[in-house]
Amino acid sequence: MKTDDESQNMSENTNENEQDISTNNASSSLAGALDALLDRLGAESTTAITGVFGEWPKIVGEQVAQHVTPIKLERGRLIVEVDDPSWATQMRFLEPQLIEKLNAATTSTITAIEVRVKRNPRNR
Repeated sequence: MKTDDESQNMSENTNENEQDISTNNASSSLAGALDALLDRLGAESTTAITGVFGEWPKIVGEQVAQHVTPIKLERGRLIVEVDDPSWATQMRFLEPQLIEKLNAATTSTITAIEVRVKRNPRNR
């Protein structure tokens, strides 16, 4: 026969597990709803976006990540911003290799990289 303490511990553990399951279900259904909305809008999934933006330095390397920032991922086109025009030239050269790396490391299907040079307010 179980003591009152053992019964209470089992009850608390069961409640914690139920809360974990309901939290996971809520997260899953929210992520699913968000992905469905993004799909209807023609946007990438949350997983693809998180992969590209969250793993950017690991995928492209620290040196590139210091000068190139992903801005937007839309319909297979990744828009990046560079801090110097010379990096725009470098990105055009690196584009095929970076697309291959990004597609291999994430769930996205990137077909092109559009480069924008960041405006420097001091030079206006």
